[in-house]
Amino acid sequence: MEKVVFLDRDGVINRDKGYVHRWADFEFIPGAIEAMHQLSSRGFKLVVVTNQSGIARGYFTENDYFSLRNNINKFLMENDVNVLATYHCPHHPNGTVPKYALSCNCRKPLPGMLLAAARDYSINLALLKDRHLNLPFFLQTAILSLHNLK
Repeated sequence: MEKVVFLDRDGVINRDKGYVHRWADFEFIPGAIEAMHQLSSRGFKLVVVTNQSGIARGYFTENDYFSLRNNINKFLMENDVNVLATYHCPHHPNGTVPKYALSCNCRKPLPGMLLAAARDYSINLALLKDRHLNLPFFLQTAILSLHNLK
């Protein structure tokens, strides 16, 4: 069973400047790469989970998001940090892009992205979160962690 740390992207890995979707605007938080490297060296796989409502709001496209994600992963790999997987939620119930303007189970604090990772990988769950306490997501994660430890 893999040990995995789930990292929120905006506010944990990069400065949260609001709807960051271009590599030129992306800025790693000082120490984030080193922290990710230390987690990896201690046997944790890294999974990024990120709400990206800017897609549903029409601020940028899902392809813009994928392009940025690829640039982030390439940069991290060049710095000896391997991200096992990245999961994103492009939805928002008040979105303007019909395809993404919906309520879903993948938007944090709901556990859809975490459940997808649990389905895709045999993992032991842990959670790091940004400056906002995401209690429902944390509690659901803790429950899943206990279940996986049996």
